[in-house]
Order: sequence, then structure tokens, then C-alpha cells
Amino acid sequence: LQVGFYAYHKPSSKHDTLDTLSVYGIGGKAGYLLYKDSSVSSLYLPLSMNMDSSSFIINSIIKRNGTYKTLADTLTLNYTRHLQLVSKECGFSTIFEITKVNVSRHFFDSLKVTSTTVTTSYGENIRIFF
Repeated sequence: LQVGFYAYHKPSSKHDTLDTLSVYGIGGKAGYLLYKDSSVSSLYLPLSMNMDSSSFIINSIIKRNGTYKTLADTLTLNYTRHLQLVSKECGFSTIFEITKVNVSRHFFDSLKVTSTTVTTSYGENIRIFF
């Protein structure tokens, strides 16, 4: 699943970079560190092939009023899974269909699902506005 980050106050279709971001998997991926203090404008999140939901904690370090503050948001994705035959040589691939997305709003303003189908094509699925 690809997530892109965008500044809410800029009407642009270009990604904006978050300077210091850490992402942890929770639930089936408890304590699993995916990104640590990264400067990113988009990221990829692994979806569970054994459950119909995945959750992630996204920590953002921001500067407000001259001091640095860590804000944590939780992103939860619900989806259905099905297998699709790629080829006889490659076998099957899991296709995910996003059915529901929730994000807390401590740092993030809102989100938009741009594609509900998650495949191996690496296209953006979710835009998070901050």
C-alpha cells in the first residue's frame, strides 16, 4: 500500500516531505519498525495476508512555537483479500480491496483514498494531508 503526504494548505498534486517520521506496525505486526526518523514524501506499508485489517502508528516530529513535539497518529485499514493468478511461472499474487480507512487527527488533517485496489503496480492508494 502506498501512502503519499500532502500539505493541506497547498493546492498541489505534488508530494510534500515530512522531515522526521517513524512508522510502527501494531496488531499482527506489533512493535515492527518500518521507518525510523525518515524524511519522506511517500511510503509503502505492508498489509497482512492473514487478517482483514492492518494498523500502523505514525510518529511525526514537528516544530511548534520554537520547540519540537512528537505527535502520533494511528492509521487503520480494513480490506478484503483474494488471490489472482499472475502466470503459471510466477504463481498467485494477493490483491487487496480497501473497504475502510481510519486515521486519528493529532498531526494529520484528513485523508483521501485515491485507489481502493492494492496490487503489485506500486500506485498511490492513500493521500494524507497535514
